[in-house]
Amino acid sequence: MQIYDKNLIKLHEQRAKKLCGSNDDFLIAHANDDLNERLLDIKREFKNSIDIDHYNELLNLQNDKYDLIKSILKLHWVNDIVGWLIQAKNALKPDGLLLANFISGNSLNGLKQIFTDTEQQLHGGISPRFSPVLDVKTMGILLQRAGFALPVVDSDIIEVEYKNIYHLITHLRKTGLTNKLLERNKSYAGKGFFKVIDSKFTGIATYELITITAWKPDDSQQKPLPRGSGKTDLGNIL
Repeated sequence: MQIYDKNLIKLHEQRAKKLCGSNDDFLIAHANDDLNERLLDIKREFKNSIDIDHYNELLNLQNDKYDLIKSILKLHWVNDIVGWLIQAKNALKPDGLLLANFISGNSLNGLKQIFTDTEQQLHGGISPRFSPVLDVKTMGILLQRAGFALPVVDSDIIEVEYKNIYHLITHLRKTGLTNKLLERNKSYAGKGFFKVIDSKFTGIATYELITITAWKPDDSQQKPLPRGSGKTDLGNIL
């Protein structure tokens, strides 16, 4: 299933690279710093690593080559998440690490509601403007489906204050986070529409940054004991 417009992803990425300044990339900087800090906590030397810095569906990586694959703020525009994860797992050596983060579909929830209410008020219906929800629970399931071992998924809420709705939209354009849905409404909503949106917007927006840590299976890894193998009754302990 194709959810996102691949051509638009490329165009928005090119536009963001031209427009984004040092005051606009705090989300990118935060995501990058967070992954680097997590790497410092892992007591291992990664000798052969690669950063996936594009949105392409096909990774074109050699199997069993890398001991670390990183991806910063790219997964939220991938149509086939499971396919991408399987490719990443295959490219890792046994006991290799996948470390990645992305903007969750739960981001900007307050703004989503404002858009929904305003469109229903002015147009009697709603149009696709925001990405589907890819949350912590769903990502954990997808990692297991892709065959990763020891998956860990967590989230970080980032609260940002904007002057108005136009300030927020400009920031989204500069960071490449605007609407890329194939089924999006391509017609301009009009100044009146955004004027109503701005009147309802409180100035506070929240982003959810989801981080995944997962390993390619290897016999050396710790494994849970099989069900029924315990020798101590938990009820007695409690």
